[in-house]
Amino acid sequence: MPFTTTTRNIEEKLRDIIESEFSGVYISDEYIEKASEGIRIDAVSSASVEKTSQFEERDYTVQVTHYFRMNDPLSRAKQTKNRVDRLVQLLNNNQVSNNQWTNLTIDSIDYNIEDDSESMSATLLTLTINNSNIWGS
Repeated sequence: MPFTTTTRNIEEKLRDIIESEFSGVYISDEYIEKASEGIRIDAVSSASVEKTSQFEERDYTVQVTHYFRMNDPLSRAKQTKNRVDRLVQLLNNNQVSNNQWTNLTIDSIDYNIEDDSESMSATLLTLTINNSNIWGS
């Protein structure tokens, strides 16, 4: 999917919000090793909701994947859920972003989408972000 400036701006704004409390946050369509914890942001699609000659309203689907590495599986599971709960709260506190979106909704949270019983797990949050692009005045 070719990325527009709007799409990249949405990803960057999400990164800025998450980086206020988490480290190892990056924008990519592939996993990159980031110490013991990393958060990957990837806009995967968008769909037009309404379009006129002066604006377009679009819904962007963005995947936010939380990776956590720890050798003890029980401690890792508990810590992962605590960190993901904090990430959810942080995103919910930023449901509206004046310059980037009018609504952010967390549609789903899938725990253990990648699970290496030795040391790593991954949790996928799927977001819908509604954005209005105004181009006429």
